[in-house]
Amino acid sequence: PQPGPAPAPRPPAVGFVRQDPPPAKAVAGPNRLVVWRKGALVGLDPDGANETELLPDTLKLHPSMFTVSPDGKTAAVVRANALPGLARLHLQRLDKDAPSDGLGTAEIAAWSADGSQLVLCNVADAREPKDVKATTTIYTPATKARTPVKLPDNHVVTDWSRDGR
Repeated sequence: PQPGPAPAPRPPAVGFVRQDPPPAKAVAGPNRLVVWRKGALVGLDPDGANETELLPDTLKLHPSMFTVSPDGKTAAVVRANALPGLARLHLQRLDKDAPSDGLGTAEIAAWSADGSQLVLCNVADAREPKDVKATTTIYTPATKARTPVKLPDNHVVTDWSRDGR
């Protein structure tokens, strides 16, 4: 008997097709980490090399929070106070000797995706979470304009989504 033709290759099963992930793109921008270390806000390379202090001596108190702008050039630094509602917010260029710009009180700050604005949130002291009172403002550093955001009193803004929504 003669063998018949070879069977046609079977198509791969749906859902089981292997696709290699696209190659990782190099990180654009300064590619530096900013951390609080040994009593100072420092910048360093991802491998831990090239450590430099970023804040002037006048701001070297431990911040309750800080956030670096998307371009890596400016930090919003919140310095806590012993009294509720009196945390001081400073906008600080990260070239070491640049002066800081005091922005008043805020406990929370977050940058917009393009780095042109900050959302600032002040939170009043409350004994119970349900009693929290907060006010939210959009601050534009280029113009120093402040725009109130109308949210319910008990809403605390903690970040600004990267897609801006």
